[in-house]
Amino acid sequence: MKHVVRCVIVDDEPVAREGIAGYVAKLDWLECVGVFGDAMSLDKFLAERKGDVGTQSRRPVDIIFIDVEMPGMTGLDYISSVCTDAAVIVITAYSEYALRGYELNVTDYLLKPVSFPRFLKAVDKARDYCLAMDRLRGNAVTEEQSNMIFVKSDKIIHRVELSELNFVEGMENYVKLYMSDGVIVTRTPLKKFLGMLPERNFMQVHKSYVVNISRIRSMEGNLLRFDKDLSVPVSRNYKQKLFDKLTLPSSFGDSEC
Repeated sequence: MKHVVRCVIVDDEPVAREGIAGYVAKLDWLECVGVFGDAMSLDKFLAERKGDVGTQSRRPVDIIFIDVEMPGMTGLDYISSVCTDAAVIVITAYSEYALRGYELNVTDYLLKPVSFPRFLKAVDKARDYCLAMDRLRGNAVTEEQSNMIFVKSDKIIHRVELSELNFVEGMENYVKLYMSDGVIVTRTPLKKFLGMLPERNFMQVHKSYVVNISRIRSMEGNLLRFDKDLSVPVSRNYKQKLFDKLTLPSSFGDSEC
């Protein structure tokens, strides 16, 4: 069975939308599931699709074709404001936006007018990315996969051994993974990243921190200490849950942060 890749097209110019839609129609593995004239219409569509249990993968769509200059919100501003697992292909007439596009880790950047060979190269790259993410991360964590996850940092997909992950720090739409051998930064909100981790070993101890219970070396007051002089604060709202997890009496901790 052929793997169908779902895409959406976002451009305020009707001719440009029709051109990309025509290219999409030439490929039997690529399906257009939405065409929009502005970023807010796309955002509404993606929000509705998130609850659709009939979608073939955890992504509402696989590829987003998006213009830069649009009314209300530019394409790059929209991409920078959301967390998406889709491959993003920016299409615009302005080459000066290329640098910012690559800073946002877009999959490719196409200048108008877009030729079909260049379009094909971009979607092949996007499909490879989507298939790799599906194979590596999947929809469910099996027993064999439960000790590792895959995350994307810059343009590299990293295999993260959970036994080597000390804790995770949330920073708006990003998280920092403090590993035994360094730090990895990936564009995922902390709440979403927490859902990727097994509950038996990981728990949230602060609005900005999730820790690996098995990596804790000591607890002093409201600080959890790890290897390499790393420490994490424990907030009052999570302290008793932590004690329960560690099977400690609540009298072990008195101070609050």
